[in-house]
Amino acid sequence: MLIKYKIFDNNYKYIKIVQKTLFIIHFISFFLTVISNPGIPDRKYYYNKFIQTIAKEDKSKYKECKICNIITPKEMNVSHCNNCDICIVNKDHHCTCMGKCVGKNNCLLFYFSMSTIPFYTAMCFLTLLGHFIYLKDKERQINQFGEYKY
Repeated sequence: MLIKYKIFDNNYKYIKIVQKTLFIIHFISFFLTVISNPGIPDRKYYYNKFIQTIAKEDKSKYKECKICNIITPKEMNVSHCNNCDICIVNKDHHCTCMGKCVGKNNCLLFYFSMSTIPFYTAMCFLTLLGHFIYLKDKERQINQFGEYKY
């Protein structure tokens, strides 16, 4: 008796299409995350503009990075990354997979890229399950002499 799994009989090609589509979406979003600017402040603009205003205003409103030699307002939330050796606006973390920081400009792309991974993994699992069911049904069709039952 052949066991029929209707989800894999008719919808197997759709599962593979969804799986390939998720892979393409993940690859494109990951690539866009890698090539995008994480939020590096313009050194010339911030150094030249704020060096003149610090003498006039309160210095507690500004944050200076002695390594990058920039002065930014504290509300910008600029942090220095020791791995990249640059300052990043709203730095989330340094991603070792990408080799760059995740900050203000590429944070949404990064989280979108990471959110596609569980769905892609589930689709790979369904594809693998479909292959196992197909092989099990093929095995049941073979009799003890190694011939197929028709």
